[in-house]
This record gives sequence, structure tokens and C-alpha cells, in this order.
Amino acid sequence: MGAFYLRDLFGFLRFNKGRTLFALTGIALGIASLVFIVAAIEGSRQKAEHIISILGTNTVMVRSSFGSKISFRRIPMRLTQRQYETIKKIDGIESADYFYVKNITVAREGVAKTLMVEGETIGTLKNFGYEPDSGRFFLPEDYVRFRKVVVIGHDIVDRFFKGEEPVGASITIGKTPYTVIGVYKRKGKSPAVPVWT
Repeated sequence: MGAFYLRDLFGFLRFNKGRTLFALTGIALGIASLVFIVAAIEGSRQKAEHIISILGTNTVMVRSSFGSKISFRRIPMRLTQRQYETIKKIDGIESADYFYVKNITVAREGVAKTLMVEGETIGTLKNFGYEPDSGRFFLPEDYVRFRKVVVIGHDIVDRFFKGEEPVGASITIGKTPYTVIGVYKRKGKSPAVPVWT
């Protein structure tokens, strides 16, 4: 009896190939969508936990559109230096970091690559959990004297220095040469982001 029903079922599926294929495709896409949504939620949760573990639970990040001209309700999506200084004065703020990210060409001895480069305030690297591996991080006088200095990660060292000592060497960001003053320790996959003052 069971064999009769199975034969009848497969006969129906063969007869309605288009409907069967459409139904199976819908089921597969539905399952794939659910898996994608669950993976995205889990990835976001892990990213949030990672950021909280670095910065703590009492940290607020104000993020602009990284130089985009898009505006929301005619309000420019750009945090100005003046706004940053105002935020710093809010009661209870222990540390306020300001950084600007830009895609720009980084070059050294014929090797060039367009990378995301950060310009930032003095405590940002430390506050984001980075530690110097060699050299040093920025000092107040670097900012006061507008020194052209940069701190890099190991991915930049691997790409541009090929086993050479980077601290004290020069690297060009845009058209301006900068002196490497430090290399920060790896944190898992080291981001390919030079940091300059």
C-alpha cells in the first residue's frame, strides 16, 4: 500500500515538474534567508560584545558619514571640530576621541595602495585597546608642532617594509611624507589602517 502511494506521489511530482521546482526553490530560498538573518544577527551581537569588551559599557560613539554629503532632514551628517569641543565639555565625559577616516593613496619605494587612513586625537589608540609593539604612540608635542608622524599596524609593515625596521622610516600618505613613530600590536587580524596626526 505504501509503495502505491509513493509511486503515485512521484508520478504527480514528475507530471508537475514546474510546480515542484518552483516549490523546492521557494523552500530553499526561505531556509537560506533564515540562515542569513540568524548569521547576521549573531555576527552583529559578537561585534557589539567585542566593542563593549574594548571600550566598556559607558562609551558612546558618535559616527558621521565619513565625509559624505548626504544629509538627513537638512542636517549635515558631519561632526565638526567645534561640536567635538562642545561634547568634551559635557559633565561626566572622561575622554573624548575624535577621528577622521579617509581613503587615500599610501606609498613607499614604488609600492602604492589606496587604503583607509585615520587621523585622530591623542588618546584614541589607547582607548580602543591598542598597545605599541615597537616605537611609541603620539605625544602632545606631536600635535602642538604639527609633526608629520604616523603609527601603523603589522599589515602595513608586511606590505610596505618587507622585513625592514619601520620605526624611523618614511611613508607617503597622499603626497605628504610621514615618519613612522610606532607599530601597534596585532589584535587578531591587524587592520590595514595607518594612523597619522
